Amino acid sequence: KKGEIILSEGDYINTIGVVVSGAVQIIREDFYGNRSILAEIGVNGTFAETFPFVKVERLPVS
Repeated sequence: KKGEIILSEGDYINTIGVVVSGAVQIIREDFYGNRSILAEIGVNGTFAETFPFVKVERLPVS
């Protein structure tokens, strides 16, 4: 759904995401709550695909 947070910074992750419809934004939020959009992924795109395969236990972005 629009505005829904799928994964949050600090989450444990062991799966990948595939965008079936719409778009997903990868964001980083600073200490003051300011958000920076790092990427936008459209239909058939994937996100968080590297994290299950590397030694990163917690997600560094939302």
